[in-house]
Amino acid sequence: MKYKYYLQIIIIIFLILPISTSAKADENVEISLYIPGENEQIYDGKLVLISGIWHYLNLTISNNPEEIKIILYKGNTTPSDKNFENYYEWKYFKNNPVQWADLIKYNNYSYINSEKCKKTNNQYSFYLGISNSLPNIPYYRENWTLEIYNNEEKAHIENIFVEVPTSGLANSHGGTIIFSIDPFTEMVSQGSDYFVLKNTGNVPLSISINYPKFSEFMEFTKYTEKISVSEKADYHMQVYSQSWQPQRMSDGGSGSGGIPNEFIIDDYKAMITFQTIIDIAIPVLYVYVGHSQYELVEIKDAGISFQYQRNIAMQEGEIENLQVFISGNGEAILDIWSDEKNVSIQKITTKNGQVNLPLTITSTDTEEYTITVTVEAIRENHIGKIFYNLDTGGNSQTFSTTIEIGPPIPINEQLVNYSTSSMMFVVIGVIIVVIIYIVVSQIKYKRRKH
Repeated sequence: MKYKYYLQIIIIIFLILPISTSAKADENVEISLYIPGENEQIYDGKLVLISGIWHYLNLTISNNPEEIKIILYKGNTTPSDKNFENYYEWKYFKNNPVQWADLIKYNNYSYINSEKCKKTNNQYSFYLGISNSLPNIPYYRENWTLEIYNNEEKAHIENIFVEVPTSGLANSHGGTIIFSIDPFTEMVSQGSDYFVLKNTGNVPLSISINYPKFSEFMEFTKYTEKISVSEKADYHMQVYSQSWQPQRMSDGGSGSGGIPNEFIIDDYKAMITFQTIIDIAIPVLYVYVGHSQYELVEIKDAGISFQYQRNIAMQEGEIENLQVFISGNGEAILDIWSDEKNVSIQKITTKNGQVNLPLTITSTDTEEYTITVTVEAIRENHIGKIFYNLDTGGNSQTFSTTIEIGPPIPINEQLVNYSTSSMMFVVIGVIIVVIIYIVVSQIKYKRRKH
């Protein structure tokens, strides 16, 4: 029985011994793996290397060895038929003229850039990568094994993932951005919105966004040239107007995201099957030059623009001034009338005073011709209409303002307004009397004193 007991102890010791030795060796090696300028990518607790892309593999080894060898192979066992699809070796030689070397080259291509490798104290930074030979399936990944040798002794072994490079960008905040500009005014207009791009792939992307039609008067106030993996960037714009006449302008623009060339391993261009440049869906920009809450009609054949309000609300008995605007180089004849039952026109005026209809207008592209229509709401709970007929040399169009008429202002509200106004005058009068009294009293007091 004792024999069996001791035999069991010996077996347990032998089973534990290799694990303990490996763990002790691992304590002397620290590993980091990342694309230059990026964070480490981790999937399911394992480091990720992107095929076809350069990486920094940093090894921190406490005993500062003179030689370090790295072996990377597909799967869990060393392949017997080694090729660029399954096996790589690199080495650091302290006393060799070429300190950083690729031990196995395929088609005479080196998968290490010795000029970018470096040693800092006990950290060894290998600038390396592997060919992109994985299936062209987004985010496809394989299990690979990484072995580290310290002076020819195995110091560390680790399973990692190798992923196919995948480019991806997501856009948010809608498909249009509007810039509102006042007519014939030099001003700066911020966009009604901005847009956000997020890198949804596993490689960094250089961003290129261009709005060629607006390039002379539009600029980005916030722009990011490179978006890292899993990061996002905001893009804000503003427009500098140049005293424009009323009009609408639009620019669809173009955008793309590309993997920076310096990160791409160019061993076999035919093997790089991933898309290095992708198109970005960016918002369409609209510049609206016109009055706020006004409809803008552009009669391009005549070179005339016409602005009017489409919908307003009034109360019975209320009188209000409506304005319409005409601009552009050309001549137009304007006629205006109402439905007479629900609203009536009191008068029509321009800068020259009250006018009769129809009105002949010679318009220019340097200023707006303003027509003021004074209307009165007649019947509550009805819809009134003001009509405008614009004739621009044979092209006649009719537009209308719809007026929703509510009940008259209640008498008690009118009395409250009147009482409030009367009280205000009373208070002001009392204050004036008090001030006069104080001034007169001071004068009398000074006379008595003397």
